[in-house]
Amino acid sequence: MEAIDIDAIRRHFKHLKCDYVDTIASTQNSVKLGGLLIAEEQTSGQGRRGNQWLTPHGQSICLSYKILCGMPASQLAGFQMAVAMATLVTIEQFEPAADVQLKWPNDLYTNGQKFAGILIHLTPKQAANTEINIGIGINWTLSESELAAVDRPISNIPLQQKPTRTEFIIALIKHLNDHIQQFEQQGLDALLPKWQKHDLLTGQSIELLGHQQAIHGQYVGISPQGELLLDTSEGVKPFNSGQVTLRLNH
Repeated sequence: MEAIDIDAIRRHFKHLKCDYVDTIASTQNSVKLGGLLIAEEQTSGQGRRGNQWLTPHGQSICLSYKILCGMPASQLAGFQMAVAMATLVTIEQFEPAADVQLKWPNDLYTNGQKFAGILIHLTPKQAANTEINIGIGINWTLSESELAAVDRPISNIPLQQKPTRTEFIIALIKHLNDHIQQFEQQGLDALLPKWQKHDLLTGQSIELLGHQQAIHGQYVGISPQGELLLDTSEGVKPFNSGQVTLRLNH
């Protein structure tokens, strides 16, 4: 596995505080505002709702990117979907026909197996600004035994001819910046058609787990506010990612 060239990344993003570490507990806890933190290995990587993200040394892309957004947190519903689509577009830059599906609110799959996850932390600031901490983990070259050790189906990124991780990270940050700017200007409206083309949940019967109950229904799409729309026995209802977790009914 080639080493990540942090100097090359710094040359592309002179306005960022780009840092690189060999091993860290979690990039999310250590990244600086206006900065990018890349790690070869996380010992306590974070996933959604307290789950742990496996990051074997040198075999993943593992980074956190912390920005200040000029929007209040109340207007950032669906932001994680924009980050997922930026990741998808980066993959397509290197392989336009790559087999990638998006699973609400922010996971990337191939052949029913998860290969990338996104974690977003929002911190409201004064003057209606929000500090956004974006964590991205991508399985790159995990071994068969490492993939099998996880208690759910996972895989590596579906790129037949992989670029270097340095090249991928540079492209990813560029697409992230573009998608963040588009989200700030237009919300999800302009991004939803792209999501729909890659939507893993299309036609699926799913289960949402809330605080007190499980809710079953037929998935019918995403609202312009980034809510999952579920056709239930009581009609179509919207749910945001802070309310529920999602399970597919196979």
